[in-house]
This record gives sequence, C-alpha cells and structure tokens, in this order.
Amino acid sequence: MKRRGFDDFDGYTFGSILKGIACAYRFDLGQQVHSMVVKMGYVGNVYSSSALLDMYAKCERVEDAYVVFQSIPERNSVTWNALIAGYVQVGDRETAFWLLDYMEWEGIKVDDGTFAPLLTLLDDADFYRLTMQIHCKIVKHGLVFHNTVCNALITSYSECGSIEDAKRVFDGAVDTRDLVTWNSLLAAYLVHNKEAIAFELFMDMQGFGLEPDIYTYTSVVSACFDEAHKNHGKSLQGLVIKRGLEKSVPISNALISMYLKSNNRCMEDALLIFDTMELKDRVSWNSILTGFSQLGFSEDTVKFFGHMRSVVEDIDHYAFSAVLRSCSDIATLQLGQQVHVLALKSGFESNEFVASSLIFMYSKCGIIEDARKSFEDTPKDSSITWNSIIFGYAQHGKGNVALELFYLMRERRVKPDHITFVAILTACSHFGLVEEGCKFLECMESEYGIPMRMEHYACGVDLYGRAGRLDQAKSLIETMPFEPDAMVWKTLLGACRTCGDIELASKVASILLDLEPEEHCTYIILSDMYGRLRQWDEKAKVTRLMRERGVKKVPGWSWIEVHNKVHAFNAEDHSHSHCEEIYLVLGGLMDEIKRLNSSGPPRVEHLVVLEGPVLEYICKARDLPPLILEGVDCAHQLDLEQQVHSMIVKMGYVGNVYSCTALLDMYAKCCIERDGVKVNDGTFAPVLTLLDDAEFYKLTMQIHCKIVKHWLCVILDMCERVEDVYVVFQSLPERNSVFMLNWVIVRLYGVGRVWIYRRCQKSDSWCCSYPRLVTWNSLLATYCAYNKEAIAFKLVMDRQGFGLELDVYTYTSVISACFDEAHIKHGKSLHGLLIKRGLEKSVPISNALISMYLKSKNRCMEDTLLIFDTMESKDPISWNSIFTGFLQLGFKMPGNSLDMCFAFGF
Repeated sequence: MKRRGFDDFDGYTFGSILKGIACAYRFDLGQQVHSMVVKMGYVGNVYSSSALLDMYAKCERVEDAYVVFQSIPERNSVTWNALIAGYVQVGDRETAFWLLDYMEWEGIKVDDGTFAPLLTLLDDADFYRLTMQIHCKIVKHGLVFHNTVCNALITSYSECGSIEDAKRVFDGAVDTRDLVTWNSLLAAYLVHNKEAIAFELFMDMQGFGLEPDIYTYTSVVSACFDEAHKNHGKSLQGLVIKRGLEKSVPISNALISMYLKSNNRCMEDALLIFDTMELKDRVSWNSILTGFSQLGFSEDTVKFFGHMRSVVEDIDHYAFSAVLRSCSDIATLQLGQQVHVLALKSGFESNEFVASSLIFMYSKCGIIEDARKSFEDTPKDSSITWNSIIFGYAQHGKGNVALELFYLMRERRVKPDHITFVAILTACSHFGLVEEGCKFLECMESEYGIPMRMEHYACGVDLYGRAGRLDQAKSLIETMPFEPDAMVWKTLLGACRTCGDIELASKVASILLDLEPEEHCTYIILSDMYGRLRQWDEKAKVTRLMRERGVKKVPGWSWIEVHNKVHAFNAEDHSHSHCEEIYLVLGGLMDEIKRLNSSGPPRVEHLVVLEGPVLEYICKARDLPPLILEGVDCAHQLDLEQQVHSMIVKMGYVGNVYSCTALLDMYAKCCIERDGVKVNDGTFAPVLTLLDDAEFYKLTMQIHCKIVKHWLCVILDMCERVEDVYVVFQSLPERNSVFMLNWVIVRLYGVGRVWIYRRCQKSDSWCCSYPRLVTWNSLLATYCAYNKEAIAFKLVMDRQGFGLELDVYTYTSVISACFDEAHIKHGKSLHGLLIKRGLEKSVPISNALISMYLKSKNRCMEDTLLIFDTMESKDPISWNSIFTGFLQLGFKMPGNSLDMCFAFGF
C-alpha cells in the first residue's frame, strides 16, 4: 500500500495486518508493524492496540502483550480475552485465573471467549473442584448453551476423570450441540476405555443426521485394537473407503495403528495401507517402525529404519526410540552404539524417550555401566528414565542399587507412576527382598495414590513364587478386585514349576487352558512337570490334548553377535556352518551332565566341575578352542586366563597352532590392558554360544583346576618380560614356529615394544633360524603403523641380505607410509621398482599408489588419474579413493564418473 502511495492508514488497516502476522507467528514482522503504529500515532486506537495484543499473545510474548494491555486506555472484553488466551497458551495457569478475577473485579462482562481457553488448563483430577467452580460461573452468566463453552466443559470434565459430568453437559445441550460436541464426548468415552458406549454414540450421531468428519473416524478407528472390536475396525475401513476418505493421512495413520495393535497382529494389512498411501507424514513412518519393533520383528525394524533415513529428512525421537528397542531385543551392541551416535548427532540423546531406550539397550546387552552413563547424561525430571534404569538394575540382579535409585528419585521429588512400581517390584523379586516388596505393594495406593493394576499383582505373585511362598501368592490372587488375566496365572504356574507343586500347577493350568487354549507354553510347562515326577500317563494326556487342539510348540530362538555378525539358532538347528563342531561339543556336555546327574534332574551348578571328557570334545573341534579363549580375554580376567591355560596344557593341546594362537592373543590383550590401552570389550564372549544361561559364565570364573607349576611361572610379570610369551612360542612344533613368530611380533608391537626387533635379531631361535617373508612383513607393517617410516625403509633394504624378494604385501605396507614430503621420493622410487618387477597391475598396490599421491602435499592428481586409468580391474577402494580425492582437493567430478562406477558393478 505504501509503495502505491496509500499513506492514509487507520486502526482497521493495522488490525487486519496484525491479524495475518499473528496467524503466521511472524514476531519479527509484528515488531516492525508495532513501530509503524507508534510512529503514526495509533497506539491508543482500540482496534490496532487489540490486534497488537493478540499478535504478541499468539507469538507467546506475554510480557510484551501485558505492556500493550496496560497502555490501552479503554479495555474491553476482547482485549481481556486476548491477554488471558496468551497466558493460557504459555501454560501460566496462575496468572490466567488471576486475570479472570481481576476482569470480573473491574466489571468487564465475561463471555464464551473468556471461559473456553481457561477450561483447557483444567486437565487433571486435581482441578476437578476448580472445573466445577468455573462451570457455576458459566451457568451464572448464561453461557452454558454456547457451543465453544459446552465443548470445552466436556473435555475438561473428561480429563478430570468425571465422564458422568461430561455426559450431563452433553445432555443439557440438546438444541445447540454440533459435530464438535459429539466428537468431544466420543473422545471422552474412548479416553476412559468405554469403547462400547463410544461405538453406540458413533451410530447415534449418524441417526441425528450428522456426517462424521476426519476427526470422528480417527478417534473411533483408534479404539478398534482388541479382539472384541476388530470387526468394527474393518467395517469402519469399508465406510471410510465408501465416503472417499481413504486418502486422508490422519485416517490412514489411525488404520495402521489399529491393525498393529490388534491381537492378531495384522502387519500385512498395515503395510498394505502404508504402501497405498499417496502422502506419508512422519507419523506414518513411525507407526510402521514402532509396529515392527513392538511385534518382535527386530531385524525388519533395523532395515526399515535404514530405508526411512533415505526418505524422511528429519528422523524424530520416536523413530530412534523404536530402533533402539529392537537393538536391545536382539542384543546387537555395536548396531545400538551406531544408532546412539546418530541420535547424538541429531540432538535427541537427552530426549527422555531416546534416553530410556538407550538405557534398555545397554542394560540388555549386559553393559549396565553404559546404561547408567546414559541415565546420568539426561535430565531427570520425568519418571521415564528413572523407570528404565531401575528396570536395568533389576534385570542384572542388583536390587539394592535399584532400591537406592527409587529412594533418590523420591528425594528429588520425581513423581513415580505405575511403571515405576513394576520396576521396583521386579527388583525386589529378583533380589529376594520379599518383605520390602510387600511394603511397596501395601503403600502404592495409600502413600503414592497409584491403584494396583494387573501387572502389579503379577509382580507380587512372582515375588512370593520366587521365595517359595505359593500360599501367599495364591492368596494375593484371591484378593484381587478384578479377574486375573493369563499373565497372572502364568506367573503362578512358573512358580509352581520352580517349587514342584504339581497339584496347584494342575489347577492353574486348567484355568489357563480355558483362557488361552491355543497358547503352547501352558502345555509345555505342565507336560514337563509331569515328566519330572515320572507321571507318564498324565504327561501323555497333556501331549494328546495338545495334538487334538492342533497346538504346536513355537521354537525359541537365541542369538549372539560375534565379529559384527548375529548368529541365530534354535533347538536341533543344523543351518549353521559349524553345526557339526557345535553338536560335538554339546554331545560331550550332555554326556557329562548325565554322568554327574544320574540321581536327579540336571542342575547348571554341576557344570563347573567339567574336566577331561568335555575338554576332549572341545579340543577335537578345530575352531572352538580359539573362540573360548577369545571369550576369556574379552572378560579381562587374568585368574581365569591362567586356569584355562593350565587346562589346555594339562590336556596336551598346547602344541595345537590354533589353540596356542588364541593363548598368545589372550596374553597380549592382557598386556595392552595393563599398559592403559583400552581394548574393545563390547563384544559378548563367544563362550556363551556353548551355554544356555549367562549364569554359567559367572560360575566358570570359580573353576578350580590344578595349575601346572611351570605355567604359573610363565605368566608372572607378564608385561615386563617378552620371554614369557616366548615360552608359549617355543612349545609349538617347529613347522609352525614362523606362523606363530609373525603373530608374536605384531601383537607385542601393538603394545609399543619396539625393542623386540633387536632381541629378535640376536636370538638364534627366533629370527635367524626362520628369516621368512611373512615374518618380515609382519614387522614391517608394525613399524609403518607406529610411524617409524625410516626404520621400515631400512628394513626393506636389509631384506636383500637375507635373499628375500619383496611381495605385494610388502610394497603395499611401505607405500602407504610415503605420504609426506620427506618420503615421497621413496614412494616414487618404489613406484619405479614396481614397474620393473611387473607388479604395477596389482590392484592393492595400485590403490596404495593412488592413496600415496593423493595424500602428498603437492597433491599429484594427474599421477593419480594416470594410475587409475591404466588399472585393468578396479575394486570399491579404487573408486572411493578417486571420489575422496576429487572432493578433498575441490575438483569437480566428471559427469559420467558415477555411471562408470555403476557400470563396473559398484
């Protein structure tokens, strides 16, 4: 307007402009218009001032809004309502209601715009009395039939926990209620888990001639997640398609959520809806991702998360939380750590949901220390993270720490919820704190105002059952104010199996078979108990009943992550590549268990006395001794290392090259740990792949073996004397000595012992007797890794004295060290020597030359491209080196470079 010469602004002009700015939440533009209002003298104008007040309030600048409010000479109900709405928007309940009292004290007439925003602040049972007082004021001023006030009252009463009052307000507005009124009551019934009444209300509103909108369908579809209402959900989906609303993103999201939450787990139906959606928002992606995670499709969750990252620009905390839960379910520590890094880069590490999932992930992967660190690094204002860390310590059997955290939570005035008590009761149950657990059961409702739910009763039954108090567990179930579900009865059945009470177990199983006739666990537990008591007729009856009902045992899967690969297996699984060796060891274990337990059922505690026969089985399998020794050095327990070493010596298998390599690796890692170089201890010990309970690993540390006196002397003062490792080396057959020497040199150089080279030169039995090329390469690579390029080049020249010819590995190692100005001449000389020896076509050597020229200070890009173009075959390293060189040096990549890369299959 100003550009076209219209300078005659008035209050209405500024009012319209400021209204648009408020809707766009452009506070910066609002300030500019405010300055124009002041400059043109319209500060006292009621329209412009009211618009300014409304703009500041909607932009959540309530302090500025209050300043404008104070400057208005004639304040009416519009200005008062705008200021009250601003304080409501920022959640300042106290100031908002103070303004209401002040408004009435000044005699300003209140209207529906005054009460409707205030009622949105009354969203808890603590505000029920205040809601009734506001309701009285509304009736007093004759505003009860205004739709905005009526709808707000219904919602407020519902959130305060009084669905009856909400229904009375709805019934009182027979002549004025609209679709929003019906939707408000419908949502109220669904919030209070009254789905049947909500469906009746949905039918009634159509009988009154009202057409349901998107909000109506979204609300009612979200309630169709259990077995009783799944038919309603499918009918609603058909109705949505009939009304032409199937393309609505909120409705599609609600349908996806409905299918994922249903008991029959219709994942395929949810995916079908997702795939047919033309537009997908973040809720759509998160719903599918969360569905995969909650239904146990952990690997699919990780794959879908990777696909989601390539499509969705901003991954939110819900997605990170879901994928971290899946990582915890399959105990993939390294993958979980990678997601942790992504969450850290995205700024969600301190989010309470992500932090909770991180705590779960680390605790389930066995690293409770990292779980505690994640807990300490997050704000502790909510009970969510507290619940997770208490659960973590409970699962690790550290009930005392869990209790300390609960009391600390209470000291910091963090309000516990029902999940908190599930966690603390679990901790008491696992740690055997029966009396403390009973006290928590008694004071939950009286002291904390949290009524006991089904899961709390299940925890109580587990608490008594683990302590062998089946009578008290049964009495607790009998005192429940509602019918116990299958979870409670399963807990009691498990306690009966532990205590061997077949009579009570039969009664509980009978109830469970009526509740869940298709659940296989009940049949298996009962059949197992009859078998232990040698009641074969009863066992046969259970098996026959299971067969008649068509119930099949669902195989249980176990998995372990070894070397960044997850190995999954179940009973009688022959899919693993090393299944023959694995079953050989298992057969030895079972034979030994039978021998030790001929008088009774096997117990895991007896496994600690396994000696000769099982070790013979283990040592027959060539690949298994190194795995077991690797598991030992992952634990960094020197005492345990000594015991395992003595076992191998006692059995006469120390000359086995594989076992001895693992022994040396174990001792070298011990040296590294003592020298302060942190070894990655995140991988679970592979020894657990042979066992079925983590408890056995702890018991293994208590094995008492006869330690051979000679080997006790060897491992004394390990980190100070290289002769200790040499003793292990000497025990090998002569034909394997060079292989082991290579390994010894590399491992001891890993801890920085450069002086070993001279010792090796002086020792006739080490280097001089076995001057093999592989040994030289091992030593050469070590010098290059520790930036000892000068010694490495001298070592290359010394080889001629031994009559050794350089191979591809030698050239690759030494070329990789020629990247600075001091050694680029050596690199070019080696390049010429390569051409002379006819090795320039080797892909590893060409890659090393490319890397050398790119890293040099003069950036020889032309030489690099010349080598790359003359390569007959290229691998991904070749392409990656060229791409990285272009990017780092700031060159524009050729237009067809990616096409060429794809054409070569990369």
